[in-house]
Amino acid sequence: MREEAIAGQVDRIVGKVALEAAIAGAMVAELEKEHQASAQAEGVAIAATKAALAACEKQIDLLLDMRLSEQIGGPEYVSKKHSLVNRKAELRGKL
Repeated sequence: MREEAIAGQVDRIVGKVALEAAIAGAMVAELEKEHQASAQAEGVAIAATKAALAACEKQIDLLLDMRLSEQIGGPEYVSKKHSLVNRKAELRGKL
């Protein structure tokens, strides 16, 4: 089979499924809006995760202060610190 014949067949098939420029433009615009919305939602999620991470670090600091002032005992401190450190690692992994 000659290359020209195959190229002609491919052109006819592609012509059947090709989009009009107006439709393609509308689809591209819609995809761009979806991308912007997704990026905005991702930004909000990142900000929330960073806020949760800061709160977790603050709790760890407060827990240490409580231990140093002997408001809580050693076993309580270790248990709570362990859970807070795990939560902090979880949040960093999310970021």
